[in-house]
Amino acid sequence: MLDDEMRVGERRDAELLRGAVRGSALAVVAVALLALIGWATELHALATLWPDAIPMAPSTACAFLGTALVVARSGRVTPTTRLSPGLLLVLLVVLGVALLALLPSQPLEALLQDRVGENRAFYGFPLAVMSTATAVLFATAALSLIARGSGKLPGRKVSALGGVALAAAGLVILLGYAFREPLFQASQTVIPVSPATGVAFSFTGLAIVAAAGADTWPANAFLGCEVRHRLLRAFFPVTAGLVLLVAWAMAWVAPTFRGNSAIAAAALTGISLLLITVVTSRVSAAIGAVLERSERDRSAAQAGEVRANARADTILACAGEGICGVDGAGVITSMNPAGAQLFGAAPAALCGVHHGELFHAAAPAGTSQERAQDATPPLDGDPVTRCAICRSLADQERQARDDVTLRRPDGSTFPARLVSSPILQEDEVGVVVSFADRTEQRELERQLRQAQKLEAIGSLAGGVAHDFNNLLAVILSYSHLIQRESELSDRARDDLQQIVNAANRAARLTGQLLAFSRQQVLQPKVLQPDEVIRGVEKMVSRIIGEDIDLALALAPDIGAIRVDPGQLEQILMNLVVNARDALPRGGRITIETANVELDSGYTSGHLDTQPGRYVMVAVSDNGVGMDVATQARIFEPFFTTKEIGRGTGLGLSTVFGIVKQSGGHIWVYSEPGHGTTFKLYFPRIDRPVERPKPVSQTPAGGNERILLVEDEPALREAMARVLEDGGYTVTTASNGANALASIADGAVDLVVTDIVMPEMGGPELVQRLRERHPELRALYTSGYTDRAVVREAILEEHVTFLQKPFTPGGLRQKVREALDP
Repeated sequence: MLDDEMRVGERRDAELLRGAVRGSALAVVAVALLALIGWATELHALATLWPDAIPMAPSTACAFLGTALVVARSGRVTPTTRLSPGLLLVLLVVLGVALLALLPSQPLEALLQDRVGENRAFYGFPLAVMSTATAVLFATAALSLIARGSGKLPGRKVSALGGVALAAAGLVILLGYAFREPLFQASQTVIPVSPATGVAFSFTGLAIVAAAGADTWPANAFLGCEVRHRLLRAFFPVTAGLVLLVAWAMAWVAPTFRGNSAIAAAALTGISLLLITVVTSRVSAAIGAVLERSERDRSAAQAGEVRANARADTILACAGEGICGVDGAGVITSMNPAGAQLFGAAPAALCGVHHGELFHAAAPAGTSQERAQDATPPLDGDPVTRCAICRSLADQERQARDDVTLRRPDGSTFPARLVSSPILQEDEVGVVVSFADRTEQRELERQLRQAQKLEAIGSLAGGVAHDFNNLLAVILSYSHLIQRESELSDRARDDLQQIVNAANRAARLTGQLLAFSRQQVLQPKVLQPDEVIRGVEKMVSRIIGEDIDLALALAPDIGAIRVDPGQLEQILMNLVVNARDALPRGGRITIETANVELDSGYTSGHLDTQPGRYVMVAVSDNGVGMDVATQARIFEPFFTTKEIGRGTGLGLSTVFGIVKQSGGHIWVYSEPGHGTTFKLYFPRIDRPVERPKPVSQTPAGGNERILLVEDEPALREAMARVLEDGGYTVTTASNGANALASIADGAVDLVVTDIVMPEMGGPELVQRLRERHPELRALYTSGYTDRAVVREAILEEHVTFLQKPFTPGGLRQKVREALDP
């Protein structure tokens, strides 16, 4: 606000000075023109402006016109602008005229005397001749304007002093006449100066001072917004006017007073005192107004400062991070509410405390393993040396630390991110420290590392499972083909059955690996989880034991979710079995459902979750519980805390993969000795529940034409034999291009294709075949795939799919379903 007022005052002062230059120049021009007109018309009173006074010489009038021209032009530009060469030439001419008038021979005297006549004189002095005093003053004016023409501050200061001298000389000339000294500044040999010349020089000096600019004396003493400027502007005219008035009265009135001169002096003194009293009261009122306005401005400035401080305090109070001030001695001088809350104390209790008590924790946050993974390496072992605040105070540079440990007054610690910025002011030494709690961020980083680790393990597991599925499909297919041979002995048939049993167990393991890696194909349905839970209750009641109580707490208005019902059964079975193993002495297992709303407060602390409506399925037990280290690894495949032979370590990893692939997320809460709770969250949808369709008893064979596309040679041959034994006509191909070429001239009823193959995948092949044969049906097979159709775990209901590995009966059954939808 004060800056704006100063800028407005500067603009006002500049306009005032330009107006003074223009007005003074016009006054000078008017006086000079009147003098020339008087000489031309023989009306010399126009050239004197005073009764019984010597007139202004014509040469003087011409010099004033030239000077006024230069002054007027200089007033139209800024004080720092240099004068043009033309104006400088005019000043040189004026200076030359003044110098000629100073010569003893008076070169212009003879020419002018011829024009006015030798007998024309004033008290014995010749007329129409520039006096010596006038010539000196013109030289001063010309030199002052030449100094102003440089535009630089030193030159303008010299110009302003010259203008003051000219104005003072003009005033002295006028005072001489006012005090009845018509020959003032003259002697018997020096030509007196005309009162018109005195008037012109007074205005010329004022114009030169104004043209020099507001940053030169005396203009800078009168112009400005400060109180001293206002007081001087108020007092000076009044004081100078009173002095002149009293002096004039004493010189003119007292001598003409008839009677006692003492009475005249007393009367003048009384009148003067009265005038001074009146004027002083008016001036005092003006001064009071100035001071009141100054006080209002100061109060407004203080109020603005208070508002700015209040706003700054509000900003600090509303800041989400901790912010504190530390002085040069390392003592905390201020603390905002967020920072005080992080330290668990009131702001006032933390002020006056040395920062080392809070910011120099002896031990790093978290475990040594976490510290090794997350923390920025310390600069050295000394807490004071590696402290960002100490470094910032010492080096006066900004310091930042991404992972430091802060200590609360009660001795507890927490990880934080800290930035220390120095206060760069001459009268104050200290730093401003901003800090934020990284506890939640460290937890999210831990979750991210865990998710990345599980993703890497899942990719490896999925690749291994894919290869095993192809091999197992070959083993199971040929084993079933061999079992159909009648020449087999009973012992060979038993041995072969052991092979089939082992292959089936291996198939279940690879299925669990695929579930964990989220690379199995799901067939989701819209269902209510309560129905699946009641079905699982009957199955698990026989395996959990009589010493374990299974309780259901199902919400009556539970929402619908879209999951694969078989996979949801698998999830519940795995969690219940896992809970049973955590209850060696018996206990209680609870399966619970509820409709929940997850807000941003929850999702911000849990990776890969979005706010919205969910259905929660929770499985809890009151068993032995788990510590933090065990919880960090429970979803890793093959990790188990059970003794050898009691588990594969794939149960919870399977649960994790199925939940993630179904669009949900899983969270575990556990404490040693207090049991464990697994909470599964599935997105709630508003769609009717889909009822399962009855399974039709279809024949296992047929006579249709089938195109079989499989890139694994052994599996392709085994599948072809199984289908041919079922009565089908089979055409085989190893890839998509061969498949397109093999039926270029004929049609087929069904294409059986692997989803992922070199060069052209199964979905693309089916699309191109249907361009020729729109009614063509398709059956997809897969061990695993990284394409979207499987990775996203979505298969539409009209798509028939067969998961590898499969048995010959399962293959023929799916083929029949595809042909007879």
